[in-house]
Amino acid sequence: MEQNRIFDKDEKPLVKRERRRTVTSAETKANQTKYTKNALFYINKARELAEKGYGDRDICKGLGISMQTYYNWQKKYIEFRDAILEGKEPIDHEVENALFKKTQGYWVDIEEDIIVDGPNGSTTTKKIAKKYYAPDTIACIFWLKNRQPEKWRDKIENANVANVTINVDKTDMNL
Repeated sequence: MEQNRIFDKDEKPLVKRERRRTVTSAETKANQTKYTKNALFYINKARELAEKGYGDRDICKGLGISMQTYYNWQKKYIEFRDAILEGKEPIDHEVENALFKKTQGYWVDIEEDIIVDGPNGSTTTKKIAKKYYAPDTIACIFWLKNRQPEKWRDKIENANVANVTINVDKTDMNL
């Protein structure tokens, strides 16, 4: 009877039993990737860079990894991808609001220093003036092309185009 097999009642082997090898701590450390060794650092740093408005390429530079590694980690490690998305969300929202504001036009309060010369010397007073920024045409175009692409895209496709073939017989041409 073999020691590495499990037998049924008729002494016939059913399944070959595999021996498990003990893994040492040195082997475990060797099998760890750059990410798994410092996961918390990479997650927090990626979120921080995304919150500052950095793009993917700049986040890679900040983490010291290649673009391919960056995309692989996003596919493989959900918490890494989520940290980047969470970091980008507030800044994306700010940009959306700023773009919308530019499409509408807006007023801004501007503080000006006014120096007044008088008998006792000059004095400085502050004056608040309002300045109006008109709607930005380019911002409007960008907004419309992205919000309603079927209506505002540059290329217009004509569905009423037909293929026509004309055959000309030389005998009909009176040459």
